[in-house]
Amino acid sequence: MPVPDDKINLFQQLINEFVKGNLNLSQKTLYEKPEDGGLGLFELNTFLNSQKCAWLKRARGLNELWKLRIYSKSMGNVLNVRTADFDRDVEPVIFGIVNAYQVFFYKYTETIGYKNSFMYRNEKLTFSINSREFLTRDFFSRIFFTENRLKILDLRVRDFLEGDKIKSHLRFTQTSGIPVNGLQYGRLCGMVKTGEKKFGSRKILLDRNIESFFNFEKGSRKFRRIITRKWGDSIPHNLVKFSSNTETIINSKNGKFLNGIWNKPFFSGEMRTFFFKLHQNRLGYNYIVSKFIRGLSENCTFCEITFNPEHSRDTPLHIFWDCATVSSVVDRYFIWLLTGTNEQNPSRQEFFVNFERPNEFLNKTLSLTSKLVVFYIWQSKLRKSTPNPELLKIFTLSELRTYSILNAEIGEAVRKSGLPRLRLLGADLLNLELQ
Repeated sequence: MPVPDDKINLFQQLINEFVKGNLNLSQKTLYEKPEDGGLGLFELNTFLNSQKCAWLKRARGLNELWKLRIYSKSMGNVLNVRTADFDRDVEPVIFGIVNAYQVFFYKYTETIGYKNSFMYRNEKLTFSINSREFLTRDFFSRIFFTENRLKILDLRVRDFLEGDKIKSHLRFTQTSGIPVNGLQYGRLCGMVKTGEKKFGSRKILLDRNIESFFNFEKGSRKFRRIITRKWGDSIPHNLVKFSSNTETIINSKNGKFLNGIWNKPFFSGEMRTFFFKLHQNRLGYNYIVSKFIRGLSENCTFCEITFNPEHSRDTPLHIFWDCATVSSVVDRYFIWLLTGTNEQNPSRQEFFVNFERPNEFLNKTLSLTSKLVVFYIWQSKLRKSTPNPELLKIFTLSELRTYSILNAEIGEAVRKSGLPRLRLLGADLLNLELQ
């Protein structure tokens, strides 16, 4: 039975408040995927709609009255059913199932599958850019529609294409079996061209028929992934600010890596919280906290400890990179780590974002190591003590060993990184696996 909106909103509020805790997070941040800068929490409405889509799959069984109702209203193609066929007040349960599927269907058309999407009664595929008119029964004569009903219901954009070119009128009628006249074919080709203008510039990331979503045995995650899918490779807002704060360049690939790193299961809870706050620009830097706490200096904690006469604000770029105390430790650490190789110490771009050197295993190892260094620096700040290079070595080696045991991919990267300092660590891990 349909769940009242006020109940859903209440449950959603309780969940959101529990997850956020003391963090002041927007709903967008809560629901976005981790790689897009969010916590990956799903909305109840989205979850319930996905469950309802899974119910539509069962409607093809035709062994219950509600399934027969959907089948009859869809004229034999349950995947082409629409809410216009049902009355919400008379059949609320069936209406809810069909409405959820309609949301999924239109999202599928907009994001990954316009060429594989049904054209009949598809509001996202219109006859022209400025028109809201879409393909309905009225486009055909009554007799023509009756004779060609199943073919029309299954008509898709791909049926008009051979490669990237539109088929000739004769070729279309031969391959589709739908004998439309020249005027009708011209208008249908207009729909195809409009779809190309709307969605053709989008690189199809997942080219699959809509039927494939209904061929798995159970679960609704596949539907939820489409319903929540957003188009575009734009950089999330939080990383635009992080890029500015650290004077680095972040693209969509690196952005997904940075935003998703907090969600790695091998990190401790404390580390995951730190990495989330770091890339969400929510760490308690002195220059921010000093605005709320009277008497707290906005200057770098390490500069204050070492009585550095050239005080600098406690910004992300300064405390993790520019501070003389920190840069000395970071340089010494990477010189030690890269001893025996021809590799140079990391640049600011590599340190804050990602390594992109020829050896992919080295890149994974150094990218992970640099994040551990950042975490160690922050912990030193919280303890109000200067970073120690020897303690940093012990910390990173211990963490890398643990992660390599827990995660085979990291273990392989460490062993094949070509870093002599990690050779014994890699051999030790290999022995553990052999045992």
